[in-house]
Amino acid sequence: MAETQLADSLLPQLQPGMLLLADRGFPDYDRWKAAAATGADLLWRVASNVVLLVREQYTDGSYLSEIYAARDKRRVNGQLVRVIEYTVAGHEEDGPIRLITTILDPDQAPAAELAALCYERWEVEKVH
Repeated sequence: MAETQLADSLLPQLQPGMLLLADRGFPDYDRWKAAAATGADLLWRVASNVVLLVREQYTDGSYLSEIYAARDKRRVNGQLVRVIEYTVAGHEEDGPIRLITTILDPDQAPAAELAALCYERWEVEKVH
């Protein structure tokens, strides 16, 4: 079974109060909507080529944007997301890492804290 199919089968287990982290192979508009509908918070890495226009800039460096389904050519049915971009020390040549989250309020979860969470997850993943 593909990782994305396995992930989709686990979405019904999500509930409010949970935070689901996902790597850049998982973001998909429909998967995002389904996961967000559970009430869980999402923090997913996205590819650098995903177009995320700045709607509102926040003081922590993150910004409000929208994601759209690929089939939404007119870009009228977007989902609000907060975008966090950062680089990893010693890997600046790799460019910025981009995350999207359902946590729209930077006071609730500052960008630096969310970035640290993802970095910590990747470190654990490399060990296993």
